[in-house]
Amino acid sequence: KIVEEDIFTIDTKQIGNFHSVFIDPPWYSNHYLHFMWTAAQCLEVGGYLGVSFPPVNTRPGIEKEKVDLINYCEQQGLYLELIQSNRLEYVM
Repeated sequence: KIVEEDIFTIDTKQIGNFHSVFIDPPWYSNHYLHFMWTAAQCLEVGGYLGVSFPPVNTRPGIEKEKVDLINYCEQQGLYLELIQSNRLEYVM
């Protein structure tokens, strides 16, 4: 299911609950937090969230931002299971 909505105003009840959610949010803290909150609202208990994190050297201070993002995710009931260095490929 693909839902196209404004991440800042969407009603998560429109999306539903899923076992797996994959997101590639913009790497700006405010946007990232909204994407993570929305994803957490749409995950079934025990579900999986796949998300892209900004790579090292994206900008100064990014490592602290990543720690803050992970802490925020934990506050949303998510926990980090695996970080894998890789790349995302898109088909458009």
